[in-house]
Amino acid sequence: MKIKRFVLSPLDTNCYLLYKEKKGIVIDPGGDISELLSFIDTYNIEIKYILNTHLHFDHTLSNKLLKDKTGAKILANSKDRYLLDMDLGQGGMLGLPRVEPFDFDELSEGNRIFLEEKCIIISTPGHTPGSLSFYFPSKKVIFVGDLIFYHSIGRTDFPGGDFEAIARSIKEKIYLLSDNVIIYPGHGAYTTIKEEKLHNPFIRG
Repeated sequence: MKIKRFVLSPLDTNCYLLYKEKKGIVIDPGGDISELLSFIDTYNIEIKYILNTHLHFDHTLSNKLLKDKTGAKILANSKDRYLLDMDLGQGGMLGLPRVEPFDFDELSEGNRIFLEEKCIIISTPGHTPGSLSFYFPSKKVIFVGDLIFYHSIGRTDFPGGDFEAIARSIKEKIYLLSDNVIIYPGHGAYTTIKEEKLHNPFIRG
């Protein structure tokens, strides 16, 4: 399984393409996906699923467009559905783009198979109630959205945010994984479990 990151405007959201043998999934297409579309067209990659770590607009902005272009199913946690009735989910504030309405299928904690790889879907609330992380144990990688960043954590001052919940999610779920697991966040550089346990000033291991 290969991983390619696209940093999408307008808020530098990390969108990830995971692909293997001409099949792919996309995590958080939250901005201009023209480069992503060009890549999957060039390499003839069939996108099967669009996974959302949470439903803030900067992670869902191109859900509908990507679904229309590829026929992929959108998967997200319904605990975040309330965001779709707010600016946080709809976008449009401060001159930012609006999210074209989309439907999604339910995705919750448990095991799934994507690209013939086991994916452990972990409920990691705190940034939003429905935040999910996607852990691929055979590859030692986890995609966490805005749960944790390099030496930082996701905001908890938005509606539905909860600092105590985000601390529990990180300490009781993320930090229990192997130290060498690579964390792919929703914004900024990748990091590792060990790095954050030792040096994250908000939540130490």
